[in-house]
Amino acid sequence: MRLVLSTLFGATENCDIYCFLSCFKFWRFFKIMEQDQSSYRVHTFGALQIHNVNAIFPLTGDKPRSLLAYLIVRPRVPYRREILADMLWPDAPPDRGRRNLSDVLYRLQKVITPEWLRVDSDTLAIQPNANLWVDIWEFDNLMASPDAENFQRAVELYAGDLLPEIYDDWVLPERELRRSQ
Repeated sequence: MRLVLSTLFGATENCDIYCFLSCFKFWRFFKIMEQDQSSYRVHTFGALQIHNVNAIFPLTGDKPRSLLAYLIVRPRVPYRREILADMLWPDAPPDRGRRNLSDVLYRLQKVITPEWLRVDSDTLAIQPNANLWVDIWEFDNLMASPDAENFQRAVELYAGDLLPEIYDDWVLPERELRRSQ
């Protein structure tokens, strides 16, 4: 086994088997990623990250991260602005919540590609497109497949709890659902 792994990874005999297995896990993960040629990737397992081949796009602030995460976990569904504002600012008056939502949306649109969002005067939705790959979407698709190889790929995508840095109530059942699969 050590010979096979050292041949694959070019490692020396001084590395133990755990080093090799760790390398193999990352190698397999990146092989999965090579199969999808999307320009942008959003990772929700382990931590929310947005990146492309060249850079990681920083999304600062709890509210922009929470809004993007909410829309990503529930793609293609148009959400009324009032509902989103109330979710993010439950104690704010409705007009203040809408203003806050507009500010957060403006900051979010400075970081992400415009075609990701479908925005109109009353609703917001994330628009899955060929330019965007999201790990939770891939995970859900793989888990829905009866193929054992797809199950293994889904396990490899699960790099930690779903959105562990987000503490909103809506994420808890989503996190538990993915954890229990």
